[in-house]
Amino acid sequence: MLVQETVTGKIDKVQRSIERIKAFEPKEGYWLAFSGGKDSQCVYHLAEMAGVKFEAHYSVTTVDPPELLRFMREHYPDVVWDFPVGEDGEKTCMFKLISERTVPPTRQVRYCCNVLKESRGSGRIVITGVRWAESQRRRELHGVVDLRTSSKKIINDATENNPAATVNNRNSLVFMDDNEESRRMVEQCYLAKRTTLNPIIDWEDDDVWEFLNDVAKVPHCCLYDEGWKRLGCVGCPLQGREGMLRDFEQYPGFKRMYIKAFDKMIENHPGEIKIASGAPAKPNGGGEMLKEWTDWCGKHKKK
Repeated sequence: MLVQETVTGKIDKVQRSIERIKAFEPKEGYWLAFSGGKDSQCVYHLAEMAGVKFEAHYSVTTVDPPELLRFMREHYPDVVWDFPVGEDGEKTCMFKLISERTVPPTRQVRYCCNVLKESRGSGRIVITGVRWAESQRRRELHGVVDLRTSSKKIINDATENNPAATVNNRNSLVFMDDNEESRRMVEQCYLAKRTTLNPIIDWEDDDVWEFLNDVAKVPHCCLYDEGWKRLGCVGCPLQGREGMLRDFEQYPGFKRMYIKAFDKMIENHPGEIKIASGAPAKPNGGGEMLKEWTDWCGKHKKK
């Protein structure tokens, strides 16, 4: 529930999230990471309610479901679409990235995420819809505020002076609380590299839907009504074999494009191709490589 009873009284999660957004507002405004999914919708409308300055950006993955793209164009026309650029400075896409590598993308080898999603918002405070309820891994890696920095001084000052600050396994500072001390510490040092604000980090799925349906009163992508729990790249290896095969059945055009990309990979790198585990491979073609890819991802699905 958005209004939660605690031992110290009632907590209004909406108001608390709005206060988090107001607390770190930069002069230039926020960079709001928007994907069209339910969580990014929440942070978009919370930022509106907070009255802060922000720009909503969608990182074009080139493999998102067409229903999601139509939904964003219709209901969020102000969102900026950022098209991916490769190392050569030219526009790229998922299939071009695959053809340039010698191994398929996996949970461990996430070159697609690095290029298509995670390079955006550098030097800005980025608002995301990351939530602990999504996975145990997110609970371990993310707090209300994440600060990516290589400065040992900033890390030492934060961890010594602030009990809410910890260092995760990516060597990033994570502020698990949003009390005044945490806010002052982050405000002092966020310009070091990149700060990510996660205002709905402690929301449950029911909180998200209650907010969208009863508070913001906005529509959502039709794929949720068809049983999809999370929206993302068609064929994403993080979802495992079952999810990948479901995607390819619903979107056979994407399946053909993946096979074509694997064929191109084999053609571009004869004798260098590796299977998802990293072992040398002698694939007979893109179709065989696609099957090996989905089978391997099923055995190594993120828990």
